[in-house]
Amino acid sequence: MFIKLFMKKNSIHIIFLLSATFIYSCSYASPTVDSLPACILKMKQKDSLLMVNEYDYKGQQWFGISRILPEQEMKKVLYIHTIILYNSGCNMVATWRTGGNGIKRVDKILPDSIDKTKIVKVTNEKVPGKIMELSIKNNAASISEYQYLGQTLYFLNKWNDKNAPKEKIVVEPYFDKNGIEIIRFQRANDPGFSRAQGWWPHTVQPEKLLGKGIVWYNTSKK
Repeated sequence: MFIKLFMKKNSIHIIFLLSATFIYSCSYASPTVDSLPACILKMKQKDSLLMVNEYDYKGQQWFGISRILPEQEMKKVLYIHTIILYNSGCNMVATWRTGGNGIKRVDKILPDSIDKTKIVKVTNEKVPGKIMELSIKNNAASISEYQYLGQTLYFLNKWNDKNAPKEKIVVEPYFDKNGIEIIRFQRANDPGFSRAQGWWPHTVQPEKLLGKGIVWYNTSKK
């Protein structure tokens, strides 16, 4: 299923394909109509299934467009979530695809010069205190929010330290609002430990772990 969205600005037609995308319902407050750029407002007026979220990227105001799809369509696209990002001047700046099925997950942004760790969703919601405590204790680089089977989970992103010793097994836990580990993924950096790679508990349905984006970024090392 492909949706063609057309935008005209300064006599230049920008045509792109939004490949079978979906957006899950979330607790974030959507941007008000008055704050939306004209091009995005027109898209929403033409398609009631479009969902818009506001982001901050290094001080720039960005808007992300996704589309609601029925459950049967979600299964066809293996839960791939695509966000088309625009700046406040109605120029398309990036395409971000996340999700996937099973252990093989997608987290790709184009152009790759964009630092996706700096794309922070603008929200009226506060990060739970217990999660902030964990983040400070572990010196996390940022906090990502996920939705899993109707429950909100939080993931602490690490700093990209090329000089740090490489771990053979990397444990990646996902916490609830009280800081309790609900699920985890064990990633093997060493082929000799490949049998240890996988989800815990074994009943985890990774295709239903949906990323909402980064909700807090540690600015202490900027």
